[in-house]
Amino acid sequence: MTTPKTLRASRPEDLLAAVPVVLGFHPERSIVMLTFGAPGTGFHARTDLPGRAELAEAITPLLEAATRHRVARVAFVLYSDDASRAAFAARQLRQAFRRAGIDVVTVLRADGRRWFEVDPRVAPGRGRAYDVAEHPFTAQSVYEGSVTHRDRATLAASLEPVPARVAAVTRALPDALAALADLDVDREARWLSGVLLQRGQQSRPSELDDAEVARLLVAVAVDPIRDLAWLAIRRATAGVQVTLWADVLQRSPEELAASPAWLLAFAAWQEGHGALAWCALDRCLEADPDYSLAELLGSVLVQALPPSAWEEFLDDQVAQGDEFDCESFRGR
Repeated sequence: MTTPKTLRASRPEDLLAAVPVVLGFHPERSIVMLTFGAPGTGFHARTDLPGRAELAEAITPLLEAATRHRVARVAFVLYSDDASRAAFAARQLRQAFRRAGIDVVTVLRADGRRWFEVDPRVAPGRGRAYDVAEHPFTAQSVYEGSVTHRDRATLAASLEPVPARVAAVTRALPDALAALADLDVDREARWLSGVLLQRGQQSRPSELDDAEVARLLVAVAVDPIRDLAWLAIRRATAGVQVTLWADVLQRSPEELAASPAWLLAFAAWQEGHGALAWCALDRCLEADPDYSLAELLGSVLVQALPPSAWEEFLDDQVAQGDEFDCESFRGR
């Protein structure tokens, strides 16, 4: 689930151009749900477009998220060159959402070249050509420095290790691991706080050197220090945190990749990039299938909790004088 930028769409071409901007990639064989409401209140979601037997299972989490957030109006874009599959999916989506009292504004099918209105009252016709590259939404996204990947696989691949950079950090690990034998959690926490504070104050922070990345990887492998890094992730500096943890993840040996991948996933959620958050969470589970916090963040993403829920939770904990308890966040 992705918390959207505010984009004003008045025609089908606007919806088609909005999708890759809000997702961060061009979807294929997908159901994309766009929600409408006051600025900052909506969200968007994507799931694979399956065959008929699995379609109900794909629709359920979309409907649950829309119902939970009291969404009044949605639109769907079905990415497929199979008109029959898209027509069946459109009927099922309309029926499920209208039964829940949610207005389905439109359902479009897009095959990468042409778009079609999927409506039993409208003849399919030849469709209309479209090119999102020339749309103002795309131009605005490029101007703002956003990267739109060719597809979800390309987005996921951007998080894979870079061998030469991993090798450089690996050479620096013995010194960092030697220091672990005499680990002073308070000292490392102060160092980490300094690193994060400095980066949060810079619009273009410099890249960490290999020794710093090695030290950071060893530090966040320890739960209390990892939790300190987690608590430092806020919406105001989420973009800087995404850049930091993506860089660290690309330079991390596999045995130490789970924590930076999870921290990247959490920062991406705070920045409103649900697709990146899911890809980073997948990367975390590749490195450690039993990672302790993976289920928590997965639940947050499935429920489409808005990024504001995290700071509201922290404020509540402070107001109640409670110690930080990640498990209590699960029930938000």
